[in-house]
Amino acid sequence: MFEGRRYLAEELGSELIRAVREEYPVSVVMFDVDFFKDVNDTLGHAAGDEMLKAIAAELLTMTRSYDITCRYGGDEFVVVLPRVGSQNALARAESWRVQLAECLSGFGNGRVEATVSLGVVTFPEHGETIGEIIAGADRAVYASKSAGGDRVWVAGAGGMQA
Repeated sequence: MFEGRRYLAEELGSELIRAVREEYPVSVVMFDVDFFKDVNDTLGHAAGDEMLKAIAAELLTMTRSYDITCRYGGDEFVVVLPRVGSQNALARAESWRVQLAECLSGFGNGRVEATVSLGVVTFPEHGETIGEIIAGADRAVYASKSAGGDRVWVAGAGGMQA
């Protein structure tokens, strides 16, 4: 697991070049922790840091060795899924949502409720540039949170679909 937007831009850019050359889809799943501020406010920032570490460790067990995983910033994570179309990405993201909910359920002895909201976008279906893909994933996460969180949204031609 690497950290940062620069790492993501470099790796995603390289993957998109390969995807164009070899004609395969690339999906991106972005997610962040619902109610993360409550975790920090209730349990303290050290507990928030431990939660992020637990999520990162769990995420690494759920991804393939050639998936690109990174902490995007704050409580946001991004996974790039080479050779995965939108339907398979949706299924994987839903699986992660469930697994991460289990991972987070006992955190802080139940004093806080933390779940994740995920957004899925697929190249070239939902965007053709790094900027379009990341912006689409970010909008999907925002739509998921706006709908109550703890769900996966997929970018669509006319908006978002749960």
